[in-house]
Amino acid sequence: MVDECQDLTGVEAALAQLRAVGAERTGQLALARALRVDALAGGAEIQMVLVEALDASLRADEAFVTWTVSVLDHGCGLGDDADHDAGVAASESASAAKQRLVGLWNPVAGGYGLAARTEDDV
Repeated sequence: MVDECQDLTGVEAALAQLRAVGAERTGQLALARALRVDALAGGAEIQMVLVEALDASLRADEAFVTWTVSVLDHGCGLGDDADHDAGVAASESASAAKQRLVGLWNPVAGGYGLAARTEDDV
């Protein structure tokens, strides 16, 4: 998004993409909260960290949407603001949670013959 901001070219498309990702993530978060994990070793902790990762990712998406709307309203000269900074902070929290998640999930997955995951898969 930032690269596209030189003359606001593509910012509206980036905003639409951010909103679409946020809507998808909202659905993923609802599904994660509803998962039945009682049959998995460490299932409750895996679910808790999955929800944490998705929630932080959603908060990042929402903050970046708000920042992008401000950019559209005020131009690229706006630079980084509190919404941008909140998006970065939430994104960093999401990355940390995703790293914890794959650390918990991969041993369980291996026991069932399932593929290991990386942070980028979450």
